Amino acid sequence: MAERARSRRKGKKVKGANGVARAGHNSGEVPDEVYQRWLPKIELATKVYDSAAKIAKKRKSELASVFKAAGNDGCHRDAIHRARGFAKQDRAQLAIEFAEVGRVLRLMESPIDLFADVKRPEITSPYLRGQQAGQRGDPATDNPEIPGSEAFMDWAAGWENGQQGNRETLKGDSAALPLA
Repeated sequence: MAERARSRRKGKKVKGANGVARAGHNSGEVPDEVYQRWLPKIELATKVYDSAAKIAKKRKSELASVFKAAGNDGCHRDAIHRARGFAKQDRAQLAIEFAEVGRVLRLMESPIDLFADVKRPEITSPYLRGQQAGQRGDPATDNPEIPGSEAFMDWAAGWENGQQGNRETLKGDSAALPLA
């Protein structure tokens, strides 16, 4: 497999044992039967997708009408959207986020103290502890669990997830960063 990938990078075409490009491997002229095998499947999948998209568009319009009616009746639509989003999140993660928002507001000397009573829950999950360590940028070698244990592996997986979140944040924010 690696040999095939290397040969492609060098511009060589992968060929079968008889020296002829094999069907379905993007390695030369693709026979018509390959297209004939895939085109009906693509057409069917497209029709199913388009049908679902049409239904989804209609349902989204209905949902927007319900939200509009709720707004006309005095409900704060943005608050409803946010609350519904919060309700879908893990409670411990949400409590941590609110506690951190409260902390930052206090550091900014903001008069807003909505989050003053939110207490950071004790995290018992090795995965979540590792995720927090990864988000903070702690080294992977700080894993406090017993090496080789399931908790050790969970912490390491959480740490990697936290690091991945950092990488994604940096990728997304890199255009907004000022040049030094």
